[in-house]
Amino acid sequence: RDLESLRENVRSPQVAQCLQRLTAALCEDAGGFNSIIANFQLDPSDGAAALAGGNPVEAFLLCLLRDVERKEGVKKKEGGDEEEKDGGGDGGEEEKDGEGDAPAAMDES
Repeated sequence: RDLESLRENVRSPQVAQCLQRLTAALCEDAGGFNSIIANFQLDPSDGAAALAGGNPVEAFLLCLLRDVERKEGVKKKEGGDEEEKDGGGDGGEEEKDGEGDAPAAMDES
């Protein structure tokens, strides 16, 4: 597929409707956010600051972005020499230890 085809699909009414529904579900209440995060198997602590700031959409996107970054880091490590290209900050447990800011409700999901 080419870039123009991708742009057409992203701008389609179907995608817009899905994004509206996702946004509504994220913004309903903390339960909606937690349910979506759990369904996508994301780490809620990745978006804790944005969620605490009242922006569940940003929180979801940060969780999604961080998940992709971690998975890309794993792929690079499995590739051998490319391991050094990601700067070593692959989101391992040592980085999470300092992130005790996640709301208690998020940890329960």
